This record gives sequence, C-alpha cells and structure tokens, in this order.
Amino acid sequence: KIGAAGAITANGNILARETAAVVRSFREGKDASAAQARLDAVHKITGPFESISGMKYALGLMGLRESCCRPPLVDVAESRKAEIKALVAQWKQLNA
Repeated sequence: KIGAAGAITANGNILARETAAVVRSFREGKDASAAQARLDAVHKITGPFESISGMKYALGLMGLRESCCRPPLVDVAESRKAEIKALVAQWKQLNA
C-alpha cells in the first residue's frame, strides 16, 4: 500500500502460503484483510520463531533441512526446543 517493492519477512519462510495469499490479494486488487488476518493469527503461534536460530530449528522440524547458525549467532537453546516443537505441532494442526 505504501509503494514498497518487496519485503524481507522471516515468518515467510514457514508461513509461505499465508504470506503469498496477502500478496496475491493485494496484486489482484482484492481486499487483503482476510488473508492478513489469517497470517496474523498464525503469526501469534510462530512468534518464538523470530530469532534466526529458532526459525532454522522450526524449519528442520517441518521437514526442511535444518542448518546451524554461523557466528556470531548461536543455535537455538536446548531450553527452547520443547516450546518450539509444541508450537510447530500446533501450527501443523491448523494447516492440516
């Protein structure tokens, strides 16, 4: 809406379908609010994935190749893995 040509969105890695629906609606001149509402709802679940290490771990749980973070970043903390696993399972149920 504000004239930007693109965006860099970390959640687009795991919410590709939802992100594409927003862009598609906008490009087709349709009201994108329903698609944006769906993206926002799923984003609430994926909030902890915003860190690069959490995102990479979540992508691995989704069957995509998990990779380690390069310095100075570190891999996701063991203490967060159970939380992320539970949230990925919840997200998968929404998309079943």
